[in-house]
Amino acid sequence: GCILSVKINPLYSPDPFNLNHIRIKISYDNHSEPDIDVPIGPFFGSGLGEAEVKGLFVGMSSSGAYYCFFPMPFKQGIKIEMENSSYDSGGEFFSEIGFTKKYPAKVTGAEIGYLGAKYNRAWPAAGKDDYRLFKYAGKGTVVGQVMTVEPVKPEMKQWWEGDLRIFIDDSSQARFNGTGHEDEYQGGWSNFWMSNPYSLPLFGLPKATGLKNIGGQLNGSVTVYRFWPGGIPFRKWIKISTEHGTENKKTANYSSLVFFYFLPEF
Repeated sequence: GCILSVKINPLYSPDPFNLNHIRIKISYDNHSEPDIDVPIGPFFGSGLGEAEVKGLFVGMSSSGAYYCFFPMPFKQGIKIEMENSSYDSGGEFFSEIGFTKKYPAKVTGAEIGYLGAKYNRAWPAAGKDDYRLFKYAGKGTVVGQVMTVEPVKPEMKQWWEGDLRIFIDDSSQARFNGTGHEDEYQGGWSNFWMSNPYSLPLFGLPKATGLKNIGGQLNGSVTVYRFWPGGIPFRKWIKISTEHGTENKKTANYSSLVFFYFLPEF
């Protein structure tokens, strides 16, 4: 079968702490460990609490409608759970799952990929090494990512000048090398970028908080997302990382979630 949609609706608006400590867990085909075990905030598009996220595949709103439309095919069964990993009650949630007993396409066996989601964070991302969003060994396709950056202090600006880098299979050099966070999420000019949140089907900056003007330049926390409907395929392994500032010379708190499909091992 295949899960077509996962929708949840909190009875009361959760705060950012709850959205980063309540986790969604998804297990396919009697796997002993969850294939997905991530905070619900980034899973639905925001690492900074509720936001107006109107992505094609995931989204949320302050009215409480959270959704995920990534297909989740399985062979024998699937289990979807939510777990509160904090001391707070987290509140009540209503859920709605859309599914079909058929696969989403005319494929069988090893051609069916499971949806995965991996969460990572570095508080802070510092030193000479890139912040690593994702590393995976196997065969699959990356389809999207959500990233949140929180400056360690207002004066630590221009972390957004860090470049995204994607290494695939046997490549010794990045197959994709970005030109800064603003460009990678289809924005530009940091002051305008951070002060004008936007949410479109394939990319967005739905929320910025704590903006301060430091010497004519704004700085604050942002959460961003981007999807690749055609996917970024890999056959052996993939690594996605980003600089934190030009040549990793800035320090900030980074967290991220990457969506991907992976082929099961037979």
